[in-house]
Amino acid sequence: MIYKRAEDVVSNLDFNKCFIGGTDGNIDEILELVDRKLTKGGVIVANFVTNKYTKMIDKLKNYQLEVKLLNTSNFDGIMFRANNPVFIVKAVKN
Repeated sequence: MIYKRAEDVVSNLDFNKCFIGGTDGNIDEILELVDRKLTKGGVIVANFVTNKYTKMIDKLKNYQLEVKLLNTSNFDGIMFRANNPVFIVKAVKN
């Protein structure tokens, strides 16, 4: 795990798997960088909580996609209270 901005380190790394989270709105730039480095069969997994990031799916035309929506709830002793849903995208490069 590297605790730096992706834009600052991706071009200097070799990898075949990448987890993307907490993009701070830079998903387009990060996907372009990762796509350039990722080889055929490489995997991207990303999570996000707002549906504005579903636009990333349009940028992954060269990938096999699997998209999940995860809903969780917390029990407060009386009832279950829903948390925000989380989108999880797995993309395998063709």
